[in-house]
Amino acid sequence: AAGNVETSQRLTDVVLGALARILPGELPAASAGTMSNLSFGGARPGGDGLTRRLRFQTDVRLSWMSERASSGPYGLAGGAAGTPSEAFVRPSGALTDVPVDPKATLDLAAGSEFELRTPGGGGHGAAGESEGSASDA
Repeated sequence: AAGNVETSQRLTDVVLGALARILPGELPAASAGTMSNLSFGGARPGGDGLTRRLRFQTDVRLSWMSERASSGPYGLAGGAAGTPSEAFVRPSGALTDVPVDPKATLDLAAGSEFELRTPGGGGHGAAGESEGSASDA
């Protein structure tokens, strides 16, 4: 099921990107993959996504799949890209987090923690541009 969600979100991202080129100034945002927030950057500032941290009470096998890890969602009308997604694991007893690849399966001991940072939404309008001028672009 996760692959279907990722594929659907990526298709949405591609379609919105194409429409933004055909209809400049008409789309205020682009998809950010499987994010949990919607925000804008530039005249309408972009977002940082959400952070979730889980602590496992028992041994687990964690399967993780993410998009937008190498680059954040693109901005429109000169807006900045959103922040890319990130994931970290803190193995049980460890003092620091270890980055996790965008697609991975890990066996973790009880007491381990997993932190997910979803991608932030791409921006709309160039920085310093007023909201009115961004919508008129």
